[in-house]
Amino acid sequence: MAWIKSLKQGDCDYFCCLYSITNALSKLASSKLGYRSQIYVFNRLLEKLVSIGGLQNIEKKGVPYTKAVKLLKTTQKILFDKYKLKIEISEPFYGQEPDIEKLKAFLKAKNTAVILSISENGGMKHWSVLDKISAKEVSFYDSWVYDKVKLRNIPQPSKLDDIFIMSVQTEYTPITHKKTVQTTSKNTFIAHLRNGVINVNFT
Repeated sequence: MAWIKSLKQGDCDYFCCLYSITNALSKLASSKLGYRSQIYVFNRLLEKLVSIGGLQNIEKKGVPYTKAVKLLKTTQKILFDKYKLKIEISEPFYGQEPDIEKLKAFLKAKNTAVILSISENGGMKHWSVLDKISAKEVSFYDSWVYDKVKLRNIPQPSKLDDIFIMSVQTEYTPITHKKTVQTTSKNTFIAHLRNGVINVNFT
């Protein structure tokens, strides 16, 4: 009988979106968000993914953009409630091809992480965290097989899309609220997407 290699944790799931958000925490505030914090956030995001129906056919379509947005909003709430970190999330390249030079600027910003999706030839999207950009390639802080992509292969066959910029706010100013969403907690989660920025306030 042929020897069959045992599966490792992660081999059978499609939780790259959860891992990318969790990995991004080390770039946002590593002094406050260590390994145990990452485990806590990951499992709360997994609970959220289940509650919004994100596991249905996940092996065929992964985590789509709309559910990724909900997971990011949940991350904002978790980081505020438990760690008192106020996170701003923006989409400066929404509806357009990303500008590599502008992406480089975000990578240099303090307490900032870039989450994005990668797809090959229009296939299933894989979520990851941007690590660095050299003269020839883009590298990722990744939990799976994507470690780098040649710049000459962007946008075809490798497409970078759904780019979210996460950054720690040093000061917090309440915004004008447009949409209220009731959460399962005692707090009211007020979310607003305006000018490409997702902001939250808690009352």
